[in-house]
Amino acid sequence: MLARMLALATGLALPSLLVIWPGPNAAIVSFVGAGACACSRRARWLIPLFLGLALAFLRIHDALDARLPVECEGLDIEIIGRVAGLPDARENYLRFRFDVESASIARCEVHRVELRSYHPLPVSGGQRWRFEVRLKRVHGFANPGGFDFEGDRWHRGISAAGYVRRSESTALLEAGTGLDAVRSRLRATLDARLPDTSAAGVVRALAIGDRNGIPSAYWEVLNLTGTTHLVVISGLHVGMVAASVFALALVALRAMGPWLARLPAPMLATIPALLSAAGYAALAGFSLPTQRALVMVGVGLYAAANARRVSPALGIVTALVCVLLLDPLAPMASGFWLSFVAVAALIFVFVHRLDPDSRRWTKIARRTLWAQLAVFVALLLPLLVFTQRSALISPLANLLAIPLVGFLVVPMTLLGALSVNVLPSASGVLLAGAEALVHHLFVMLEWMSRHAPVVSAGTLDGLTSVSLVVGCALILLPRGAVGRWLCVLAPLVLLVDARDAPPHGHVRITTFDVGQGLSVLAETRTHALLYDAGARFGPGADAGGLLVVPALRALGIRELDALIISHADNDHAGGVGSVVASVGTRRLLVGSTGAGNPYPGLAEPCRDQLRWLWDGVSFELHHRADAASENDRSCVLLIVSSGGTALLPGDITAAAERTLELDAGGIELLVAPHHGSRSSSSQAFVDAVAPRHVIFSVGYRNPYKHPDPMVVQRYRGVGSRLHVTSDEGALVWDSRVPSEVVGWRSAHRRFWNW
Repeated sequence: MLARMLALATGLALPSLLVIWPGPNAAIVSFVGAGACACSRRARWLIPLFLGLALAFLRIHDALDARLPVECEGLDIEIIGRVAGLPDARENYLRFRFDVESASIARCEVHRVELRSYHPLPVSGGQRWRFEVRLKRVHGFANPGGFDFEGDRWHRGISAAGYVRRSESTALLEAGTGLDAVRSRLRATLDARLPDTSAAGVVRALAIGDRNGIPSAYWEVLNLTGTTHLVVISGLHVGMVAASVFALALVALRAMGPWLARLPAPMLATIPALLSAAGYAALAGFSLPTQRALVMVGVGLYAAANARRVSPALGIVTALVCVLLLDPLAPMASGFWLSFVAVAALIFVFVHRLDPDSRRWTKIARRTLWAQLAVFVALLLPLLVFTQRSALISPLANLLAIPLVGFLVVPMTLLGALSVNVLPSASGVLLAGAEALVHHLFVMLEWMSRHAPVVSAGTLDGLTSVSLVVGCALILLPRGAVGRWLCVLAPLVLLVDARDAPPHGHVRITTFDVGQGLSVLAETRTHALLYDAGARFGPGADAGGLLVVPALRALGIRELDALIISHADNDHAGGVGSVVASVGTRRLLVGSTGAGNPYPGLAEPCRDQLRWLWDGVSFELHHRADAASENDRSCVLLIVSSGGTALLPGDITAAAERTLELDAGGIELLVAPHHGSRSSSSQAFVDAVAPRHVIFSVGYRNPYKHPDPMVVQRYRGVGSRLHVTSDEGALVWDSRVPSEVVGWRSAHRRFWNW
């Protein structure tokens, strides 16, 4: 039984882990394989494997086929449908999901889209609307350590993204109905009851799964302390609600005594426990993570009610199969792996550490401490894989925060939310108390985050990763196991810096994919320089924090030796603050500061002809401080290595190009000035530098139409190879192999990526 279920789970999970999509015929081949196995007694145990493969292949094929066709991008389409979930109101726009029922262009009809409205639009969950929209394919950034936006949206069933156009056809066709309408009304009530604070955003998240009100500063603290799971309706909270109701129901049923003598109290107690868990998941809109949590809780309750007949291994494999049957794409999500690894670690640890005297508080405290350590050790490597870092203070932070949130904040939040219209006074007290507890919790977590040593994935290679896995496994072995003492060597792996740095005399240059902006990293043997940091997207969101910092951490950059801001335009300088705050730099050079110097005491002006040497690689700045325009005051960087020369000219125009004097041979790599704008890359400049490779750092379907076709033709005329970040993602040029530029998107493509 267990072997067949494992085979089924393997078949369901494998297709979503593939790099290359085998095509729609893969499902047919899998069904044929199942039929062939049915003809052989020895191979029949493989039937679930092939059936799982077939089901997963069919689901993936349907999801791939549902995406927006390329020819529909940019068209004006009238669609009718319903608002799904809770709209997210930002400073300059409103974002919401929309389930499409019909479209004016039949071939462009998709099931679910993510829309933005840049004009006032009173949408609410569950409402039925008619909009005129302009859609495009879901397109994300592709960088080292970056979030797979395309995979995330595809997993959620979002087939396209776009914006609502101002049109007379826009109309509300039907008032909100269903679960989303209930959640929208509850959110409005909570907004009226709760103060406008960051902590209140966490309370809303715990009540109805609305995380839009949690500021980026809170997320940073949560990430640094390994407590992100505390502010979402996760398996932990759904499980705590179910366990609490199960325990209360069990006490009540056993107190009824003779009335229920012939009925199994544990089985009866699972009914209210499962209903309460389902109700809590409903408050979160039955999102995929809460669906997964509900399935796992259901299996766990059944196992608890039948403890003598269900082994821990069978329980976790049953939950695994149920989750994968519900969502064969679940292995795409990091939460899937983190949840099952954590549960498996706890089962593995405690099944070997049964304590008959577990009622004593000292025993309970010891087991609680060991549980936190076991989960931390088990999740150390998965967190490094999915988040690029892991906080060593996580066990202590969770030990303090989980009881506070699980036993106080969540119950107070739920009782306050459910009684908001019945007992408004009591509800207000409960919600205010929950908000105050969250505030003080984050004060404590923020203090801990400032003193939290963090392990970065960029310092680990394959060998050290394997060593870390072995060390963690040894730690989790029961006392007395052979070789367990070797676990003391596991922390030594974290001290090894396995970063792949260029050798002496060479440089590696990575142009990050930051949309319509610029950010370039230059690495030598022992030094790192960042040229620009992308744009600021809005309040608390910029390319520096969202894209550049994770990439630097993934590459093992702990601190920058120099940061150059070419000039003060937002698309180059907007993300600098996040980089300085998160990574830090020993030196900050600024080509122009615009209205003023935002970094007094740290920034120094870019100086013409300033030169320095790092690890045999020469760096030279060119700067026109007296230039008339902000763009022409860009700080130009020339990098000369043993394998070739690279030029980073910022946003200089043709006027500055004519005065640029370069003391270098042929240019191997050029980051096109001003993103390939027609105002730059004059014919004289192109002929003079004649680069082998040209990189255009531009946004996908950007409104400026960069790079300009005329500029593209000029570079092609001198034999340059052209590369575009919006198409290829981050672009890596290594002077050891100067003839190649490697695109991150092609090197790390998965079958759901465009």
